[in-house]
Amino acid sequence: MPEMRRRNTLIGLGTIVFGASGFIASGAFGIGSEGSRGGNWIQVAAVDLTTETGDDAADADGIDIDPDETPDYHVLTANSIGRGDIVVSPTADGSTHGNSHAYTPGQEVTLSAEPAAGSDFIEWRGDLGEETDPEATEVSVVMDTDREITAVFEQMDLARAIQIIAVPENEGNFIGAGVVPWSGQMTASDIIASDDDGKMTGFQVDGANRNAISRIGFVNDGRPVDRFAFLVVNGGNPDMPGEGGNSVEIVARLLADDGQDVGQSEQIRIPYRIVTPGGSTVGEGSDLLVDTVTLSVGHVTETAIEIDAREGTDQVGAARRLEFGYRAVEE
Repeated sequence: MPEMRRRNTLIGLGTIVFGASGFIASGAFGIGSEGSRGGNWIQVAAVDLTTETGDDAADADGIDIDPDETPDYHVLTANSIGRGDIVVSPTADGSTHGNSHAYTPGQEVTLSAEPAAGSDFIEWRGDLGEETDPEATEVSVVMDTDREITAVFEQMDLARAIQIIAVPENEGNFIGAGVVPWSGQMTASDIIASDDDGKMTGFQVDGANRNAISRIGFVNDGRPVDRFAFLVVNGGNPDMPGEGGNSVEIVARLLADDGQDVGQSEQIRIPYRIVTPGGSTVGEGSDLLVDTVTLSVGHVTETAIEIDAREGTDQVGAARRLEFGYRAVEE
């Protein structure tokens, strides 16, 4: 079952929001600029919580082996750029220092690229064999000379992996395009806004029934069922549908005009459940604004929206943006 936990704070390292294409795009627009729907609407935005560690420089743990000091061996130096590891097999039959490995001449050696969570393997560079595919995650070389080989990793564009969908039958999104299978139904509502690709851009809360609970979607025992308000979808790597990608940890919060957190609200709740491509429920909760969930590649978070005006509408009135935070997590 995906990890779910209660949380009180969300720390963002950089803000990104849905652009005109519906993808989460670099940069940010403020309420009132292009994309805004006015004071009665809650915008949809996102915050990238992924922490980039290190820099784009070749890793060199320890010291290199001096080939002149190992005349009976050839030295393989395996470097990496970006976030990822290299597995070298078999173990060097000579000495090993950091990322340098000494092998007897003629030894065949395999190098495997293992990207860190949130990164993609791009290519190998350096002293490869003529027939070697530089984009294969695993390559082999014969140690008939000294070789220096570098694995290049690139941070994955999680913005393209996660979509907030209001109209799943639209071919402009993961579900409509068949990248992620889903067979549920949405609640038809003119208070949910979407773009031309069916991705959600906001929802309206003005005019909620006083002394009552208003719902977008169906809710039973505090969980969404049958018909839903919007979907949060992890499509993995959109450049390779059905392949690659990472599980993503998702949180949500409501923000006011000035960007301040409205706080955990009893007036707006987002009940949710998480389903697999086969339709099995693997997680659920009464409020996505309170829980942190982990969404695996191909999984869908189905939601409803509850607006409870029985005890007032001050938080409803203050909310202007529904912000999703996400970061890649290790499998």
